[in-house]
Amino acid sequence: MTSYNLFFTDTRGAVLHRLAIHGESDDEVMAQLPEYDDGHDIEIWDGERLVAIYRSGKKRP
Repeated sequence: MTSYNLFFTDTRGAVLHRLAIHGESDDEVMAQLPEYDDGHDIEIWDGERLVAIYRSGKKRP
């Protein structure tokens, strides 16, 4: 099991907060992202490797 860091970012790309989650693969973690969608984009990192940037499907207030 791998530990991934999710970095929630604002419209300028500044990090608002970080959440550590675990997953067996990049695909498994990516499949979990909609449950964390709070209206901010999420950078997914595996150590120093950027896995992906999840673009939020929700409108921010």
